[in-house]
Amino acid sequence: MDFTVNSKRSRTRKQLKHDLYRLALADESIRYASAACDFVAKVIIEWKGKTLPFISGDCLMASIALFYARPFTYNDFPGILPKKWTRFSTPVLQRAHEEMIECRHKIFAHCDPKIHTMSIIPAGVIFPKMGHAFPHISYSVNSYTIPPTRVISWRRACKDLQKRLEAASFEMLETLYGTLDLPQRHFPLRFNNGL
Repeated sequence: MDFTVNSKRSRTRKQLKHDLYRLALADESIRYASAACDFVAKVIIEWKGKTLPFISGDCLMASIALFYARPFTYNDFPGILPKKWTRFSTPVLQRAHEEMIECRHKIFAHCDPKIHTMSIIPAGVIFPKMGHAFPHISYSVNSYTIPPTRVISWRRACKDLQKRLEAASFEMLETLYGTLDLPQRHFPLRFNNGL
């Protein structure tokens, strides 16, 4: 059976499989970020209080930023997405992309003392973030708070990128497997020049 793939860039079948894997994993990560955006939007709409509790809001926004940034963050395998995936068609989408990456790096995945400051709270002092006083000395770790309303532009960027990644993944699938006589069962992707 001939597994030759004609490509403009003369990439081997093994390299194209690696590309497919990277695209598919990126597509999955962005789908998770998009689903988290949908959930945050639903929470905001249905929330009865004046504001979301700060820890809940940060946890939700962190999940979006971490899933979103995964394909753009160094890893041994399959590697980061090529630069073309970091470019968006509008300034709003581009800004949302850059903001999610920056939030992942500076707020959620790393601790920088310039960003993550700490306050000591003497006994009986009301700390605004917590809204009450403790009977003993306490502390609060502070960082930037991402307004949950940012999810609107983040969601648009996720949907845009996911749509492009999915299209590229299916195009790569067609390139690799579209003309082959495939077995009538699922089979694992192997990083070789064969099926």
